[in-house]
Amino acid sequence: TSCPRLSRRRIVLTASACAVVLLLGFSVFSVRHRLAPDARELLQTANAQIAARDYPGAIVNLKEAARKAPTLDDVRFALGTALLHAGDAPAAEQELRRALDFGFPAQQATLALARALLLQAKFDDLLREVTAAGASSTQSADLLTVIGLAHLGADRSFLAREHLTKALALEPAHAEAVLGMARLALRDGNRGEAIALVDKVLAGDASHVEALVMRAELYRATGDMAKARAAYERLLAVSANHIDALTGLTAFDMQEKRFDAAEARLELATRLHPRSVDAAHLYALLQIRRGRLAEARKLAARALQIVPAHMPSVLLAAAIEYADGKHAEAQRALLWVLHRNPYHLPARRMYGASLLQTGQPMRAIEMLQPMLQLVPDNPALLSILGQAYAQIGNYAKAGELLDTAERLADRRQRATGREHE
Repeated sequence: TSCPRLSRRRIVLTASACAVVLLLGFSVFSVRHRLAPDARELLQTANAQIAARDYPGAIVNLKEAARKAPTLDDVRFALGTALLHAGDAPAAEQELRRALDFGFPAQQATLALARALLLQAKFDDLLREVTAAGASSTQSADLLTVIGLAHLGADRSFLAREHLTKALALEPAHAEAVLGMARLALRDGNRGEAIALVDKVLAGDASHVEALVMRAELYRATGDMAKARAAYERLLAVSANHIDALTGLTAFDMQEKRFDAAEARLELATRLHPRSVDAAHLYALLQIRRGRLAEARKLAARALQIVPAHMPSVLLAAAIEYADGKHAEAQRALLWVLHRNPYHLPARRMYGASLLQTGQPMRAIEMLQPMLQLVPDNPALLSILGQAYAQIGNYAKAGELLDTAERLADRRQRATGREHE
């Protein structure tokens, strides 16, 4: 198999951590307008809560301040950024745009708005906003990092590296830019370099949340599950009820078939983080494992309502329809994925299997055969392709493919057994 890679969501999540400058700015938040006393007091209280990372409390106070003074741009900007830190990127984007409509300076709002778009995987929208605000030429390590992460999320590695390198030239210890380079290293298959870069960030700040998240993922990618679990536990100790720690530990519960524990953790995650696409996606996956397709379908729809372009949830929705025998719906979702990533192996495999189920073996072969040049040793791909050749009566080719698939699957099973000895 190819080198494990971090999900886009892990790339996107860097936006919430790299907003340290905004956090510091809030502690001395300036009020440029004359506020009603109640609104001023609420804003000051919210600033203190944000500095203490009490985002839910700050959001409550800022919403009340916005109710009392609905057109004050400072309050809207503060509310948008508090929502951003809380992980509710769609609501954050809405409030930040309101702040701009009410007169908040575009240059000051661009970075927060870009991070809100990054969290929603709206990479091209982010780049357009930066250009429209005239900020694309600004030599800011923070902004260059966000632009680099947007290119990374959109699979434009060359441009990602260019912007992250510029950010590090300005600030060599910029934690989020260093983590972006670690993601590029992992994408290139350089796990050792990725680990070294993450460790560099943690050496400077042992409680850096996004570095802890990435360290846990790297442990998982290298198969060291005990250390990965410990890293997630450490993350919970640093940031109580952190969504990545909750979902990461839930994944371990599911692997160990501790479904009740997984469900309890996901109940907590969705209650505390109702706009978390990862929690909704994982909850849908859990319901599939428990054979509850109707519930899984609702949860996948919720995930896509939060982030419509969330590719893992689009694939999950397709898998639900496939399992329910609704192949037209499954194929429609899979085509959406393949239009954006023509060589997405899981999507092609599922599409090929769906074509077989609907009596279209030749189309399945056309869909799957080109992938053999890219991944010639994938047992699942070889097995589906072998079945397609069997359906058209080419039993010699089918036997060759199925034998190879069985041999590769046995070899991997033996290798996995040795790793756990």
